[in-house]
Amino acid sequence: NSVIISCASSKTALALAYCLRMRDMRYVVGLTSPEHLDFVKSTDLYHEVFTYDSVDDLPNSRTIVYMDFKCDGELRQKITLRM
Repeated sequence: NSVIISCASSKTALALAYCLRMRDMRYVVGLTSPEHLDFVKSTDLYHEVFTYDSVDDLPNSRTIVYMDFKCDGELRQKITLRM
């Protein structure tokens, strides 16, 4: 019951995070750029928010689905190796 959403400040990602939270998703994580970090945190749609350069800090102790709205192959590879 966990989801990581990249490009967390985009309208599509925000809409998904909102829907997941309304369905009582246990753990919704946002990934964003440092420039958008404060905005994404201020939405209160994500349980935690990380920047792209802190992928190594992502929790990996649970089953997680990764929603890739950024379409960045290198980032996707880093997340795959982290999980």
